[in-house]
Amino acid sequence: MLISSTDELKKFCDLILKDHPQYIAVDTEFMRSYKEYYPKLCLIQIAYHSQKCIIDVLEENLDLSPLKSIFYNKNITKVFHDCRQDLEALSTRFSQSPSPIFDTQIAAMLCNYYDNAVSYSKLVEQFLGITLDKLLLKKTNWMLRPLSQNKIDYALDDVVYLYQLYAKIYERLVSHERLLWFFEEMQAIEVNKINYDAIFDGLKFVHNITEDYILIAKYIVEWREKLARHFNVNRNIIINNQSLLYLIRDLACGKDISVIKQYVKEEYLQDILLNEFIVVKNCDYQYTKFCGSMSYDQSVLSTLIVFLHSLCYENNISYRLVASKNDLIKFINQKTGPIINGWRYEFFGKYVENFINGKSNIVSSIKIQDSNYIGILTKLTDNI
Repeated sequence: MLISSTDELKKFCDLILKDHPQYIAVDTEFMRSYKEYYPKLCLIQIAYHSQKCIIDVLEENLDLSPLKSIFYNKNITKVFHDCRQDLEALSTRFSQSPSPIFDTQIAAMLCNYYDNAVSYSKLVEQFLGITLDKLLLKKTNWMLRPLSQNKIDYALDDVVYLYQLYAKIYERLVSHERLLWFFEEMQAIEVNKINYDAIFDGLKFVHNITEDYILIAKYIVEWREKLARHFNVNRNIIINNQSLLYLIRDLACGKDISVIKQYVKEEYLQDILLNEFIVVKNCDYQYTKFCGSMSYDQSVLSTLIVFLHSLCYENNISYRLVASKNDLIKFINQKTGPIINGWRYEFFGKYVENFINGKSNIVSSIKIQDSNYIGILTKLTDNI
């Protein structure tokens, strides 16, 4: 079913409420522009039981309000795969994120895939025995109308099989006793806060920044992100990464805040956002002293990385979900970060804490089976 009017959408939402399914599968198609920060939402797909629909968001007179009764309904779980980009696209048309959410990618990473963020097509093939050609329309323009039948079928495949995956992956979470961990992850996602640390860590030049620059660099990156969101422009239009590095160095060397005008266009230097940045900048050096040195022992980091990989491999969980290299560095230096809370602490953080505090050692050994190298195993030994 292709929905292109408010009346059609209301009827479909009423049908969902009448059928009261425990869960529905949801996906979106969107386009990204180099010039804009936010993606352009083009389609919303929904499937449950034998029902399925595509909502043509680009229809000029289509009001999406009826979807609120579904997206905000606490009795209906919304199943996504790799939901972060979908939620970002939906945020351009809805003031709140759908809730509750079940992300099949995160669920699989908790009980299946040691090293990768698993793709939707791989899960469909593993659990349902169906091969999808996800490269077929990977670079298609979802803004073009009318929609071809190939596009409609492709978009519907993303929710029809997603609906079937839910029960199987849920059972896997239960059998691996990872359900509480998963719910904790979903709560964090539903808050939908911007992870400025992750944005900073993703910059290619981040490892070239010395400890004297690190905190002011993080604040500048956060400020650029806020500007980009405010004006809905690509962050590199505000200031590209190379100029960003020069600005960081200028400010860290004590240059006046007015130097920012050399790098950022006047139209983006609004008083409120600029004043907020100045206040933060003035606090930087005191905060640097409070946090202490950003240097760390490379051998300690290497040991923790080996331990992380070994622990995750033995327990069939994605190490990418547990901790990043920067998470480990942050803990070594400041005893903070995601591994000190929740399931990450119980699974990994408490062992790292004991190791850093000298209460235990991490001993590594090479595992060989039938003369073949299998991997590196680690274990903890208490210091007496």
